[in-house]
Amino acid sequence: MTLDADVKNIAVVRLGGWADTVLASFIGPALKEKFPNAKVTLILGKSLADWASALNFDDVILINDKFFYSKNRLQQMSEISSAALKIRGKGFDLGISLHHTWHFGSLLKLAGVKKAIGLIRQGGQAPLLLEKAVPGFDQTVDLKVGISEIDRYLELLKIIDINPEKLNFKLKVRQGVHDEIMLRLASLGLRSKGFLALGPGGGENVQRKFFHMRWPYFPEFLRLFCQKSDLPILLLGGPSDVDL
Repeated sequence: MTLDADVKNIAVVRLGGWADTVLASFIGPALKEKFPNAKVTLILGKSLADWASALNFDDVILINDKFFYSKNRLQQMSEISSAALKIRGKGFDLGISLHHTWHFGSLLKLAGVKKAIGLIRQGGQAPLLLEKAVPGFDQTVDLKVGISEIDRYLELLKIIDINPEKLNFKLKVRQGVHDEIMLRLASLGLRSKGFLALGPGGGENVQRKFFHMRWPYFPEFLRLFCQKSDLPILLLGGPSDVDL
């Protein structure tokens, strides 16, 4: 897709899971490198409001992310319309959906975004009755099975000629948070120049809980990691993850 060099306003949609949102944090810097004069806004679910200041975007718009999980078509369309009204008038030249369904193309186009691109599952277009009534993506990338979420995002960026050489995942932490964490680790006798932090649980997202997910490849991954590094491993999680 050919875009004007003077793209000024870009929207990126990433609702739902915090882990996928963190993985998407490199997209803001990648877009800024391609369009240095553009404002890059993240459209984020309210359930992740606490993350808004940590991510690498110029601005954040919070919307209700319940429709992402709803199986009720009427509720989905109601929430899409409500979110579109909140976004409409922002003057977005380009919208990028990091989700895998047609709903987000509809959201972006109803919000007045000039060009909308996104991932889509094979056969995952809008229901037949909505195809003509609801606008969709201008261009899509098929959701490939067996590749990482980051690689999917990179495939999507390729269609607007973005191929970053390096991925910037540096998150902005609140003042004093880093020092507080290092002091806490030191008090536990853990002193190191670095750590491998690993969350073996799935956590909790809007209307969905993953507390009992299991990642069978983690033990093998840790064994391989320990063979090549002397960094200590920190297992992270909440109270519900302790047994895991």
